[in-house]
Parts: sequence; structure tokens; C-alpha cells
Amino acid sequence: MELTAHEPAPDVRITLPPRLSWEEIAAMHERVLAARRGTLTFEGTAGVFCEGGALDPAATADPRPELFAALLRAIEAAPVVVLAVVDGPALGAGAGIAAAADVVIATPRARFGLPETVMGLVPAMVFPVLARRLGVARARRLALGAAPLTAEEALAQGLADEVDPDAEAAAARVRRRLARQDPDAVAALKQLIARHFATSAEYEAAAAGALRARWASAETRKRLQRYADGGAPWDQE
Repeated sequence: MELTAHEPAPDVRITLPPRLSWEEIAAMHERVLAARRGTLTFEGTAGVFCEGGALDPAATADPRPELFAALLRAIEAAPVVVLAVVDGPALGAGAGIAAAADVVIATPRARFGLPETVMGLVPAMVFPVLARRLGVARARRLALGAAPLTAEEALAQGLADEVDPDAEAAAARVRRRLARQDPDAVAALKQLIARHFATSAEYEAAAAGALRARWASAETRKRLQRYADGGAPWDQE
């Protein structure tokens, strides 16, 4: 059945866990690659969009940052419009997924931040998509310990496109507008942008190397263990 100009486009929804494992990242990548028409929506659960990757030492013993880079590439290059409905914290990888989306709808309790450096890590994979949304200087400041952006701050700086306490209603309005677009034109535009404004392979390789070096650092292991034990990651002695 063909869509009319007033019917919402078909929507595939991906629910993010509070903390991402490498296996979940790989599974989401496959789902994004499979999207061919309509819209694709990332959303969280219970007032949390996504607080980033699993940071306990066991989960980071075999880091695979290339998986996350591939997910971000797939989101930006998907031939459909990708929405992120952010209710609550979007931190680290969660902030990166939101920034890679075409449309970001936030509720007033949304927060966007990059806590990696306090853990001894670096937000290397998410930095390019944040920089494309915020500009390099603002993304760098966020990566260097700035307080997470509120929903209104994210809206003012371009990380969020709309703030609405009823995110589902806002997303439905966006989908109705998108149903009027020619899907082939949408796909062609996204392919063009992804091809010519993409993160370079050289950067991704360097970023993956930097992340592996940080994960292997004794100081990072200490910080992750303190955090896993329920304390502050930094040395408080």
C-alpha cells in the first residue's frame, strides 16, 4: 500500500539499554543496515536514553571501538531519516548516537555529556559526530569535563532540534512531515552527505588506537574499578 502525504512513514524502533555492550552495538548496527524506508527511531527506557558503554573492567577487557564507529557511520549513512528521542541522560556513546541522528527530540529532563576523561578514557569515536553538531570548540569543551548540557542548552547549541515534554507526540509530528518527502530523494541526500562529510578512516584508526591504549592503562583500570565498586573514579586520598 502506498503512503499518502498525511500518513506517518513506517517506523523501526531501536530501544537502547542503559549501558551498551559490544554485542548490543553489533546487533544495533545490523538493524540500522537493514532499514530501507520510513524512519528509524532510537529511544531509551525508564527515563534514560543511554549512559554509554559498559565500563566495568571485565566488559572493557576486549575493547572493539571499531564496532561503535561502524554503528555511527551506519546511522549517518542510512537511507532513511533517523530520529533520537532523548528522555534523560545521553552520555558518552549515548550522546554520540543522538548526535549522529538526523532529528533529535529531547524532553526537558534530557542531558547530554561526555564523561570519558574522568574514567581515564577518551571520547574518540563520538567526537566527530558531536563536532559536526556542536562545532569543534564546543564539542572539545564538553569532552574536557564540562557539565552535561541541559535540554535547552542542547537546543540552543544545535545538539537537540526540539524540546517537548511529550516526546512521542513530537516524534509523531516529525514522522507525519517526513511522510511527505520522496524516500529516494532522502536516500540520495543522506548518501551524498555521508560520503563527503564523513569521519575519515585515518581518524577512526587513530581513535581506536588511542582508546585501546587508554583501556590498557593501569590508571584507567583503577578508575574503572573504583567506579564499578560504586565510588568516584578519581583518587580521593
